[in-house]
Amino acid sequence: MVEIEILVNAVTLVVVLVVFTFVSIAFYRTRIRRLLVLLLLSALLGVNMVVSIAEDLLEGTIPFIEVFTSLLSLGIALLLLITLMRQFSWEPR
Repeated sequence: MVEIEILVNAVTLVVVLVVFTFVSIAFYRTRIRRLLVLLLLSALLGVNMVVSIAEDLLEGTIPFIEVFTSLLSLGIALLLLITLMRQFSWEPR
């Protein structure tokens, strides 16, 4: 069962790397600052996938790996929330 999880994580990592490459090229060509958020999101997700794959392959020999992956997931979620709030310019009534 672990092999399927590693395969899914590896495919996800490849997709994240493709997205990161496309967004990097788009930012280089356009210099649109909003693309930096997408770059950061894809970088965080890529690091999270690499850590998840390493965790599966090394089978728990890395201490505090679960805490690290949880913190990465929290960072991704917070960045998405901040992006949404800035995109829609939510103002308190």
